[in-house]
Parts: sequence; structure tokens; C-alpha cells
Amino acid sequence: MGTRNEAAMTQLREVSLSTMRNELRCTRSDACEELYNVFLNKHLNTYIGDGKPVSGQIVAAVMELEKYRSSDVYRYFHNNHRRNIDKAKKRNYYCKPFSYLQFVPDIYEVNTSKPERTGRPMSPQYLRTIDEMGGAPYESMLTIKPDCPVHYDYWWGVFKEVSGRYQGSVQVNEQLLGYVKLRRHGDYAFYAQILGHGDYLKDGVMHLLHYELVTWALTSFDDEANGLTKLIYAGYNQGLEGLQRWKRRALFEPALLYTDKNK
Repeated sequence: MGTRNEAAMTQLREVSLSTMRNELRCTRSDACEELYNVFLNKHLNTYIGDGKPVSGQIVAAVMELEKYRSSDVYRYFHNNHRRNIDKAKKRNYYCKPFSYLQFVPDIYEVNTSKPERTGRPMSPQYLRTIDEMGGAPYESMLTIKPDCPVHYDYWWGVFKEVSGRYQGSVQVNEQLLGYVKLRRHGDYAFYAQILGHGDYLKDGVMHLLHYELVTWALTSFDDEANGLTKLIYAGYNQGLEGLQRWKRRALFEPALLYTDKNK
């Protein structure tokens, strides 16, 4: 007789992923190899089974974009999620990709805006100083598209206009209020980092950011969105009830992931 964990796993949806290592659009850049090593060392047999789901594998929070490809995704979100999206739009917050190095001071402010998240103290990764994160900018940094359209880290942020605001010695006239580090590795992408400024969470900024990212993935003609079919937000059962509820309302569902690591 199998364990209770194994019995529960058999009832979960299994979702196949592709790393797109043989995709013609892959540029075979250094970033492609780096992300493949992250996949092998951190994700394989932890979040993603090798060929099939494995015993003890983390149940992932997955949004299968194909379910919403030909529909208005907004209406599928939970009422609470839609209300927060609307609230953020009414306050004129907006979302876009951004250059990490351009907004290091704002990222630091977001990271340190709350001493705890989901009931836990902030991890050392989020408590690095501005200098440790790369320093405040002294020149404008353009938002550069990834070297490879199917293997990349791409920073997306939610902003508000603030006339006269600086990052280092650069006048940017806007403030970063929350961000997602979108890590794509084939036909799927992880929210590798996601965090909002504590003072603006009540305004629905992260609901808006997630919605705009999903809309981009579903409707954009950008190469970086082409062929992206799944979004993953870590473990479905990870975090306190508030975070788990956020995932459900944001259309993430529990699933066991697997892939052929060579494809």
C-alpha cells in the first residue's frame, strides 16, 4: 500500500512541460545554459519530475494559459481579485518591463517596506544593501530584451508617476511599487521573485501586476511571450492561508509537473 502522500499525488492533475532546448528560436546564449543548470540543480525532481512526477515532489501552483487563450481572462478571476485590479487602475498605477539596474533603490525600498512576509521574517536575500544589489544608477539604463526569447529572466514592475523622483543621479519621474522576476525556461515561466511595497499592497498593486503579466502572455506578439503556456508560482500549499488564497483567486491551480529534461 502506498503512502498517503503517494495516494494524494495520484489524484492531482499532471502537467507536461517542455524546456525547448531544441527550439530553433533558442539562441544558445550563456543565459540559456545558466537557466538549464538552475533547472537541473533546483527544479528537477523538486518541482518538476524527470519524465514523470516523482514521489515527494512539491505540488506546484500552475496557471495553464491555454485555458484562457480565446477569452477575456479578467472575468475568470475571483471577485476579490477583480476588485483589487480595478482599485489599482483607478489610482493610475501601471505595469511594464523594467531594467533592474535602473531601479535598485526602489527595489531596496520594496524589499525593506515590511519586516515580515507571510508570517516570516524577510530572508537575507531581500535585506541586501543598495550597494550589495548593484548600486544606485548614475546613468539611464534602457530596458533590454532578453538574449533568448525562450530562456530568460525578465523583470516586470508596477509603477506610479512621481514627478521629480530620482534613482541615484537619474531622474525617472516614477516609483516602482512592486515587481516580478519572470524566469522563463521553455514553454513555462516561474515567478522567481515577486514582492510588493507594503504601503501599497492594499491598493491592489500586485493583483494588477499579475493580471497585466497574464494579459501580456496571452495577447502580446512579443517573441518573449510566444509559446509561453504555463505560469508557475512556487508550491501551491506554500505560505500562510493569505498567500494560498491569493494564488487560488489569481487562477493558479495545484498540479504535478514533469518534463523530458533533454527536450
